Amino acid sequence: MTALHSFLIFAFASLLLYAAFCDIRRFEIPTAVPVALLLLYPIFAASASAPASAFAAVAVALAVFGGGVLLYARGWLGAGDVKLLAAASLWVGPGHCVDFVSLTAMAGGVLAAILLTRLGRAAFALLRAPGTDHQACLKGFRRPMPFGVAITAAALVTVLQPILSE
Repeated sequence: MTALHSFLIFAFASLLLYAAFCDIRRFEIPTAVPVALLLLYPIFAASASAPASAFAAVAVALAVFGGGVLLYARGWLGAGDVKLLAAASLWVGPGHCVDFVSLTAMAGGVLAAILLTRLGRAAFALLRAPGTDHQACLKGFRRPMPFGVAITAAALVTVLQPILSE
């Protein structure tokens, strides 16, 4: 693995962790995060020297984005979640996208279970910016959940696991 490729993986992980932190703090994922992931992806694909799979990754990311838009329309995901999910699926690639989406769903279930407990709600409340629960409810969320945390966890596991097992 080249130094550039390693740096890009580090940038990917850092951007995802920042998105998760912002989602916990304010129930918002800055649009700059998925945009940065999209802009860095061509360099990542070139450093991985697999241009043919890059086209397949774009097709899969567009499909994930389309599915995410449907979930957003139903009120099940936020717009930032949809953008982050699609951008992360680009980096995950077509060969691991089903694993990524499955892990995201499982991590979301674990996160929901944690948030159903008094201790879990209290822990997340300590990290949140004041008034964010009210602002999230004004946006139409009955019980807001920082789903960016689940997306981040699943993306990091899916992308880093093959690298760490080498």
